[in-house]
Amino acid sequence: MKAFLAILLLAAVGVWFAFAKPDQGAPDINKGKVVVQLNYDWNKQNSYQWKLVNGISYYFLSLDKFPELKTKMKIKTVPTIIVLNNGQEEKRVEGGLMMRIEAQQNEILK
Repeated sequence: MKAFLAILLLAAVGVWFAFAKPDQGAPDINKGKVVVQLNYDWNKQNSYQWKLVNGISYYFLSLDKFPELKTKMKIKTVPTIIVLNNGQEEKRVEGGLMMRIEAQQNEILK
């Protein structure tokens, strides 16, 4: 049991470092304007397709690969798009009953 808890703790710390240390190649969602889309791999067909805008970073994070983000980022439905500015949430758009985003990009980035 102790070994399981130790592994679980190391996994949680690893995810925290993935966000906290851009020098390790992980996305730094705490600097500048960032759009994060969270979804499960089984629902990729309903992922939002972005037209890239200069000055905004875009990340797709799989809840299959990072299941702890569901709780950490308070994900209730997929896909969920969160717009952050210097790490602070500015906007959240959640998929509806059909598990897809109905909003247009200009509405999300307002």
